[in-house]
Amino acid sequence: MRVEEVYRPEAFAREATDSPSEAASKMTSRHVGALAVVDGNSLVGILSERDVVHAVAEGADLLRAGAGSHATLDVETTKLAEDTTDIARKMLDA
Repeated sequence: MRVEEVYRPEAFAREATDSPSEAASKMTSRHVGALAVVDGNSLVGILSERDVVHAVAEGADLLRAGAGSHATLDVETTKLAEDTTDIARKMLDA
């Protein structure tokens, strides 16, 4: 199966300067576990529920810190024509 067969074009994002608290609220309202962190039209990283938990554990001010400062910055992307099995293997190998 190729990515384009399961791909949903709707992506949820927050600006890198938005707070982790705002990002967590959006994840909750959209029922997703992660969202893209952007600076304008550029992808900066991805912020997951796990990243938010780490920020809490580190004592971050979730109302003032930027989501970009807690996001995972090393993001890998894929092409729509790639096989989902190959992508799953890459994720497991990472």
